[in-house]
Amino acid sequence: MSNYLKTFNLNSLYISAMVTWVLIAFMTIFGELNSGFNTALKTTFGHHWVGKGVIAVIVFFVLAIVLDLIMRKKKVEEVQR
Repeated sequence: MSNYLKTFNLNSLYISAMVTWVLIAFMTIFGELNSGFNTALKTTFGHHWVGKGVIAVIVFFVLAIVLDLIMRKKKVEEVQR
């Protein structure tokens, strides 16, 4: 296992999971209120739930990595003080 994965900040995963959960809930409610959104997802991904899943996975991983990098930078700055 790479050294980066051994030191990955778990808080970034927790926050990413919560944001992704809220995003899925928002997309589901918005899709029920706006049929054009579900139609766009269906056209793009073949089924609206597949589209929501793809968007959720991308948001989760991108947010987790960005938050981890921010938290690492903050930790380095605190150590340097």
